Amino acid sequence: MNTHLATGPIHQQRRPAPNPGPAPVFSALISESQGASPGVVFYRWGRCDPRPALPRLPRFSAGVTDDARLAAELADLDLAEVLARMETGHRPYVARIAGVPVAYGWSATRQASIGEVGLRFAIPVGNRYLWDFATLRAWRGRGVYPQLLQAILAHEAGAEQFWIGHVPANLASARGIVKAGFRRVGVINRVPGVP
Repeated sequence: MNTHLATGPIHQQRRPAPNPGPAPVFSALISESQGASPGVVFYRWGRCDPRPALPRLPRFSAGVTDDARLAAELADLDLAEVLARMETGHRPYVARIAGVPVAYGWSATRQASIGEVGLRFAIPVGNRYLWDFATLRAWRGRGVYPQLLQAILAHEAGAEQFWIGHVPANLASARGIVKAGFRRVGVINRVPGVP
């Protein structure tokens, strides 16, 4: 399955070793620095921020799925990987048009990692980290991605702040993230000492 990932090949990571130590608090690691080659560009949206009106996408719906097999198929992951994500507080979202699955993404609630920069971090209470998004090729260019992001913002009522990132070369993701109302806050470069 050919997919267009918001954060690159993060979905290819496997579960970290048990008890790898405390995770750093993620927001403290974001820098305004524009170093030579940032690993991930980050954005934030908070409950007090506006949510721009998006063009209506007829017959669009999105929500959390408990269908692990569907999430695995859409993301081209092993079922065991999807179940492991779900067990550790990651929620799979699926966007549909006329009932047909067209995109997916994940909302992390407790901890997460970013393979591109070798970072593992705790997610503070009231925050969500959105990651591993893709729109299926046949549905790209229709505005599905920002619609899915806004659906997640609406659904995750217990969260006050949402964080999302993309690799610098992924300009399509940047456009979708900004259209959904997120504001750029900085970059995270590779963590020193981590291959």
